[in-house]
Amino acid sequence: MHAVKPHVLDASALMAYLEHRKGGDVVESLLMQFRAAQQSALMSVVNWGETYYGVWRRYGRVPADQALDIVARLPLLILNADPVTTKTAAAFKIRFNLPYADSFAAALAYIHSARLVASDPHFERVKTEIKLLRLS
Repeated sequence: MHAVKPHVLDASALMAYLEHRKGGDVVESLLMQFRAAQQSALMSVVNWGETYYGVWRRYGRVPADQALDIVARLPLLILNADPVTTKTAAAFKIRFNLPYADSFAAALAYIHSARLVASDPHFERVKTEIKLLRLS
């Protein structure tokens, strides 16, 4: 068993996994590596909520609740939006004009020196500040 470098999942990465979209296989492979290493990827509670919202909006509340049941079994640690993370997210929002929820994913990656896994193209703007694994 070897250690896996820290990774932060954005809502777009988790949605790609849940909906079997392009890049979902990359997320699945990463999650398998984390499980084998008995570690967890990271996600902000803000992006977790964004995922729940996205599934509910597209498919309804029952599928959204089922998606959260699936997510709860993944090697994924959901981190609260504490003051340090929120202040860092606000700085990413201001400096790089990211959508507010996405600024939390960037902030977590920055704070934890982790690679951000996302499909949204606007994360290219923050590549000078964080490592990015862009699903495309």
